[in-house]
Amino acid sequence: MSNRSTLFSLVLATSTALLCSGCAMPNGNANTEIQNAAATNQNTNSGSPESTSGSTASQVVTPQTASQNATQGVSSDGLRLVQLDVFDLRVPIGTISRNVDFWKRLDESFLGFDRQITLDKNGVRMGLAPASEIAAIQSHLDTQQPRRSTIRAARVEEMDFEMRKNVQQQTLFVFDQVGDPVGRDFGPSDNLIYLSFRQALRNPQAVRVALAPAVRSDRTRLEYTGTGAEVRVRERTAETRFNYLDLNFEIPPDHFVVIAPSSKGTIDTSIGRAFFTDETPSERMERVLVLIPRVNLIAVGKEAR
Repeated sequence: MSNRSTLFSLVLATSTALLCSGCAMPNGNANTEIQNAAATNQNTNSGSPESTSGSTASQVVTPQTASQNATQGVSSDGLRLVQLDVFDLRVPIGTISRNVDFWKRLDESFLGFDRQITLDKNGVRMGLAPASEIAAIQSHLDTQQPRRSTIRAARVEEMDFEMRKNVQQQTLFVFDQVGDPVGRDFGPSDNLIYLSFRQALRNPQAVRVALAPAVRSDRTRLEYTGTGAEVRVRERTAETRFNYLDLNFEIPPDHFVVIAPSSKGTIDTSIGRAFFTDETPSERMERVLVLIPRVNLIAVGKEAR
């Protein structure tokens, strides 16, 4: 295993093994750590309360704030917080989108066949897999600098996740549910995905996730100061959402989701190309998102053990 693969394994293991900062990283090689992380995840989902002591470097909503904002999540034995780790990885074009062995380990039908086809036409691919598959897929994600975002709250409503910023001009053709393409030109804009999540209603250990791609358009206007200096001001003018690409799905306990471009993501006007690829004069990269949720039971009103 390469050093870069090992590094990714260590970071990925951290997301599933640690419930809060201050927990110790388990000893052993990368594969052992991932296996231990999966086992820890199963133990956590059994429902034992977790202490709120310590701090975390991720985006955190405190139990007090979460209990005020949440409409679900409070049970008789404590407050349930969802922890969602989002790994944003960049790999050379085709590494994942055209990797048959990688996608064999994922269930791409969990969204339904029609939605799977619509996503593929738009250059996007998604799959669900049990935590036991993390050790197998990590060898395909040979990246040196995975970006990790961690959010902990009872629920989150439409947090924007930036995919590509400061796009000067772009044309997108988006296929709807019946397969008809709808084209539109955009000037200066940002491409983003709105992320929402909460504890599932019928399965308290599962997590309900919603994703909504959007293009936020901007324009630049000129203003002049009292001294006559020219100032360029960039302001938001409109936001375009692609409602037929909105996704609402449930991640069962001890599972994770992978989102990546499909083979059609190389088409210039596709959502996959616009949202899930990065290009520079020297290289073309595709972006892979790995979503790993946890439901933690917080002992409210009790001192940390």
